[in-house]
Amino acid sequence: TFNHIEFSAGNLARNLELSSDNVYYQVSGAATINTGVSVRVQPGVIWKFGTGSYLTIAGAMNATGTATSKIIFTSYRDDSVGGDTNGDGFSEGAAGDWSSLSYGSTVIDFLTSLDHVEVRYGGASTAAIYQNSANVAITNSVIRDSATAGIFLSSSSALIENNDISSVATTAIYSQ
Repeated sequence: TFNHIEFSAGNLARNLELSSDNVYYQVSGAATINTGVSVRVQPGVIWKFGTGSYLTIAGAMNATGTATSKIIFTSYRDDSVGGDTNGDGFSEGAAGDWSSLSYGSTVIDFLTSLDHVEVRYGGASTAAIYQNSANVAITNSVIRDSATAGIFLSSSSALIENNDISSVATTAIYSQ
């Protein structure tokens, strides 16, 4: 069984390490990892997002899982991982349940990565993963069931390598 930690939107202003002992459930709105703040997400962490929620990374987020212990970013309705977080009996997520992992120009690129992660049921706007003037590597990962693009790169030359991007409404990777 998992412990569940629920939180609403807000700004994270201190360094933090997220343990795989918990399921993190973002109830609503926008959460931001502030500029200069570093979050380390341990292998096996499950982070569930409520309707329309998104995470903006303005500082650093190192999400490095392993082949056998991936980090999962998904919908609060996805009961296939972390159990029945929303308490409505078994349910599955749907494309666009939540918005995105969003990276901007203040991201500390060399401290930030997505490796061996799964991003499910996002893409309520633009893409499941959005980078604007950021160069965050996305490797060995699964991006699926997005209501828009899987990855959207704007003024970005991020390393995108060895990923499985499927069941996206528009395009796997969009770059402008």
